[in-house]
Amino acid sequence: MVHGAIAMSGAANQHGTQSGPVIVGAGAGIVSGLPAKFVVTIDGQAATGKSSTGLRLAQRLGASFLDTGAMYRDATALALERRVPIDDAQAIIRLVQAERTEGMQWVRSPGNGYAGLLQSPEFVERLRSAAVDAAVSVVAKHKALRELLIDWQRRAAVDHGRLVTEGRDQGSVVFKTSALCKFFLVASPQVRAQRRAEQLTARGVLADVGAIEANLVSRDQIDASHAMRFDEDMIEVNTTKLTEDQVVDHLVTLVRQAAADRASE
Repeated sequence: MVHGAIAMSGAANQHGTQSGPVIVGAGAGIVSGLPAKFVVTIDGQAATGKSSTGLRLAQRLGASFLDTGAMYRDATALALERRVPIDDAQAIIRLVQAERTEGMQWVRSPGNGYAGLLQSPEFVERLRSAAVDAAVSVVAKHKALRELLIDWQRRAAVDHGRLVTEGRDQGSVVFKTSALCKFFLVASPQVRAQRRAEQLTARGVLADVGAIEANLVSRDQIDASHAMRFDEDMIEVNTTKLTEDQVVDHLVTLVRQAAADRASE
């Protein structure tokens, strides 16, 4: 395992984005020499590319992918749609339990071609609305909701064997002692706001970069108060000046090294 923070530097290209998953054929691009079972966690700030990077990393590793940020966004969207107060934790939990059976809708695996709810543009649009952006950090603070979703997340690792999972607390809490690699993605608020604005604009949504940046900074503060934490055994990757391809390639290299180190122990 590589310890400590690694701040990457590279070409000043804008961080790449993609509208859907890149489907990898059987065996194509998959790293060999990995354990039969492993968990790789990707935590970090909002809009650093955790979801798109995590999915592509999972495909490269032949692993399943779990987007835990989407789980909290969905809980928030459900509350807003059903007019449940976002400070009513128990009502939100009942809603999530009724609508989402054990959270398995969130796991995208080689077996299902990395399909799932998050392959639907309409569903993604719902999760990325301004209303959800404004409320998700409040909903995600509910301890009882986090406990429910953490249980689902751990079950996913057991059920799928090889798992890449992204969120705010995957390496620091959920898989604190069991992950093969624990990454923490960061980027400047200005670049993150610009990336999010470009995503919204591509979907035909008007975007105010300044307002988005202010919201991201506020969310960072809220997340850091209850979930998001950088532990000393995490690997920090600064994506500010990196393309998505560069980030994914770097993470694949580090996972390969971590697997080799574990095998030699």
